[in-house]
Amino acid sequence: MHFTWIDYPAKYENEIETWCDEFAIRFALDDDSVITEHQWYLDSDKYKHNENYFCKVVLDGDTPVALFMLAIFSDETKKHLTENIVYLDTLIINPALRNQNFGSRIIADVIQNAEQIIGSSSNIFISQIHKDNDVAKKLATKLGFHFVCTEAEKNHNWFDWVYPASAVDRFISYRDKRIVIISGPPGSGKSSVSKKLAEESMCDRAVHMHTDDFYRYIRKGYISPWLSEAHEQNTVTIEAFAASVKEFATGGYEVIVDGVLGPWFLDPWIGLVQSGFDVRYIILRPDEQTTISRAVNREDDTALTDVEAVKHMWQAFSDLGAYESHIIDTTHQDINETVALLQKLLAENAMRLK
Repeated sequence: MHFTWIDYPAKYENEIETWCDEFAIRFALDDDSVITEHQWYLDSDKYKHNENYFCKVVLDGDTPVALFMLAIFSDETKKHLTENIVYLDTLIINPALRNQNFGSRIIADVIQNAEQIIGSSSNIFISQIHKDNDVAKKLATKLGFHFVCTEAEKNHNWFDWVYPASAVDRFISYRDKRIVIISGPPGSGKSSVSKKLAEESMCDRAVHMHTDDFYRYIRKGYISPWLSEAHEQNTVTIEAFAASVKEFATGGYEVIVDGVLGPWFLDPWIGLVQSGFDVRYIILRPDEQTTISRAVNREDDTALTDVEAVKHMWQAFSDLGAYESHIIDTTHQDINETVALLQKLLAENAMRLK
């Protein structure tokens, strides 16, 4: 059988939309995986008008047999692995042709003819399979895919499968490296928690980076960061800091970021997420009186102990809207208890920045 791959044409649109009402394959590798609520995939501009995504109709002769969405990983992600990577996303099969192994045959065709199909000579192909989907696992193995799971992902339901085998170690090494932002007001325990998280990291290499260090580098023109007139200074400092974090992460370190980083300073970190980094965002927020008490009783000569400044910064974290789900109340926790809780949340893939 010879497949022809064409860009999503209007002439097949009505027919393909009826497929979605009946039968579809999600994450490609099993002809018997039914999903619902997938009209989004057809309508989404993410697939139709983004240079990193391909929405292709697969023809057998003149008959459309499948609609396949593939994603090309960003240049930034490819840089980490120094190879072109294709993510085998959603495959929607003509329901009249189900149970004919079209899923595995189409994927094999992608692997063999990537340059002609997507204009990229790709060396790594990635798909996801549910942990209980034994049929898909067998198909993936037959096609030469290999299961990968990082320590942080071991409790997930969906797992990556990578082709070829030679890419597995590099892929796991890349995925295992996280950037974990520990934020919150002064006195919330950020530095003690961050230091211990880095020291107990599951990765072979980890670094604890403190935003305050970058503020101390300013020798002339320094403005206290909590003042409104410090906004430009703070923006430059955080962007410089994020660039350094990126280099450590790219170099294979898990990076624990420690600083007063509210949602108003998340743009550089969201940029890293969009470049393929695994960024977690955690805000430690004990109650106001506990925060003030801890802050003013610190023995570190460089720590902020001014009550009004601490109170002002606590209030800035008092109502974070959509980011309230990233809050950890540490009022009644010691350092070890907080670290144990965060390790559990990170292992469960929680607190991911999107």
